[in-house]
Amino acid sequence: MAKLKGPLFSVNAHGRLADALTYSHRKTVNATRYQRKQTDYTNLARRKQRGWWSTLCWLWRSLSTYYHNKWSVNIPYPSMTKFNYFIKQNLEQIEAHDPLNYQPNAGFCFDISRSHKVKNSGYVIPTISEKGDWIYFVSWNPVDKLYKALKADPSYQETYDFPAQVTVPTRGVITGNYLSIVDYKAESGVACFDLNNLSNPTYMPGNIFTPYIRAIAADGEYLWACAQTNPPLLYKFKPPDFTPILMSALNTSALQPYAMAIDDTHIYISTGENPANIIKVNKSNITDITTQSLPVGYQIASVIAVNDTYVFTAVSGAPSKLVRMPKTDLSTQSTGYFPSGSYSPTHMIADNRYFWTCFDSDPGTFVRSWCTNLSFHNQLTAETGISGIKEIAFDGTFFWLAALSAESKILQVCK
Repeated sequence: MAKLKGPLFSVNAHGRLADALTYSHRKTVNATRYQRKQTDYTNLARRKQRGWWSTLCWLWRSLSTYYHNKWSVNIPYPSMTKFNYFIKQNLEQIEAHDPLNYQPNAGFCFDISRSHKVKNSGYVIPTISEKGDWIYFVSWNPVDKLYKALKADPSYQETYDFPAQVTVPTRGVITGNYLSIVDYKAESGVACFDLNNLSNPTYMPGNIFTPYIRAIAADGEYLWACAQTNPPLLYKFKPPDFTPILMSALNTSALQPYAMAIDDTHIYISTGENPANIIKVNKSNITDITTQSLPVGYQIASVIAVNDTYVFTAVSGAPSKLVRMPKTDLSTQSTGYFPSGSYSPTHMIADNRYFWTCFDSDPGTFVRSWCTNLSFHNQLTAETGISGIKEIAFDGTFFWLAALSAESKILQVCK
């Protein structure tokens, strides 16, 4: 058979033509061949690996030359580059749900952030939760939807419908394998999603709550809810069963529960009177109650958090004021202030070194403070267009923040 030297006049041609023909140079002859275009098969495991790789590349680009050079010291393998050393160590940190390293084995914070757009969504994201490889959040606009996004690649998002009875989904918490989201209306109900089957949520009517739930929290297996009644009612549930395991009227003059925090033995509730109160409730015997007022003028304690030693709370102001008190003696109170521009606190979490607070200010702010002396450590100011940060979820490596903007966004912040 005759052999052409220039099939289809490809004497000097190389590359692809219309995703159909491939021209190439060979040692003896030029060639033309049909080659089917390869498709990129992507499953969740591959998307997760690529996502974390992309995340660490973003973080590497965010570091200065000074820190890049730190990674060239004590590289364990002669052929490994400082970039690969950085990737290797921090992939291990992510798998262990530990803070990332900005220099080898440092274990300190990056304080670097980026935003992820919520697909097909408008203005409000009132809550965010996390478990395993996923984050879960709610958007109100154009219709109420539950979103599930992959942490490694938050652009991968799934959406699920709420039960028809839900009108204003707000705060949500995860207990065991269930996500419970309060419906903030005249008689609060609760939508309960099985994390293994988000397409079939159940709904617990709110007729036992009068008028509505103001604060919820979870301690792993159980959901605790406080309803605004006179006196306030405290409930204990084990989702997906919302028959109260415990129910007790809190014998206190505080009538406006705002937020709740939990440790191994007690529940702590902040309230909205003037002055606001902190209510401490023994979990094993919820009739054992201590109520302590904040200083005069400290009104609407809208957030609360605890660590091993202290209770922290904050009240609205310009700027907002904060209070710390030992768990063992709520009457011994230390006070301080947040940075200028931080007002309307919306959520707070704490460990034994720092506590973090987000604010519904414009633009939204996320503040880290020292537990020891309440002093301001640093602050993240959200990008232009984000008019508030509503809630924090933390997975050991990243903070995930629910942000308000014309296009709803999730903020990802390195610890």
